Amino acid sequence: MKKIVSFMYAVVFLIIGILSWKTYTIFDEHFSAAKRQLEEAKEKISQLEIANQKLEMANLFLKKTRRLAVISDIVKENQEGSDAVKTTFSFSEIDLSDNPIGEKRTFTIDGDVLYIDTMVIKFEDSFVEQGDVLKGSALCLFNRLFGEKQKPEEGFRIDAEGETPKPYKLDSPDSTEFEKTLWGNFWKLAQEPEFAKKMGVRAAHGTAPSMKLQEGSTYKLEMRNTGELTFLQ
Repeated sequence: MKKIVSFMYAVVFLIIGILSWKTYTIFDEHFSAAKRQLEEAKEKISQLEIANQKLEMANLFLKKTRRLAVISDIVKENQEGSDAVKTTFSFSEIDLSDNPIGEKRTFTIDGDVLYIDTMVIKFEDSFVEQGDVLKGSALCLFNRLFGEKQKPEEGFRIDAEGETPKPYKLDSPDSTEFEKTLWGNFWKLAQEPEFAKKMGVRAAHGTAPSMKLQEGSTYKLEMRNTGELTFLQ
């Protein structure tokens, strides 16, 4: 009789063990599946956020395909006892309707040939799924300006380093992560093709257009939507 009871207990414990293992296996499978679904959902949300930020940037391009600045109030001053010249002028940015963006700033450079050190970012035509909205479009960072008798590093900074330039700011006062990554990693975009491809960038490079300034003249610096920078008088 004792052997039968012991056998029955053993069978019961075996059944309980099997059911416990089955229950754990089923729970583990469901938990793992739920965890995978959560990770996939997070990835999709991240992709949607990036896509939304890119769409915001695309909408911005539709309104602002160029960047404009005006150089005016030019005064040259010969340095006593030498042929050296210092040139003072006003620099102000404007929108497509010639309305000022930000405050007018005054600079004095060594010499009378003005160089504007800029960085240009050009985007892939397929940046947005809706079509070639950004075809040929580009962004421009005004890095610094300097005279021909100065070293570039001695020049005057225009756009704040790592920040979105005022003409490109979205309606929100805070820059999106996409914008911060774009403006804070310019040289990474230029030097790392895979990173540039991820950001939808076709090309990123520096350029420094120049102009010999004349008193009484006013010059407009224009970046066309192709990324070409020109001085107009």
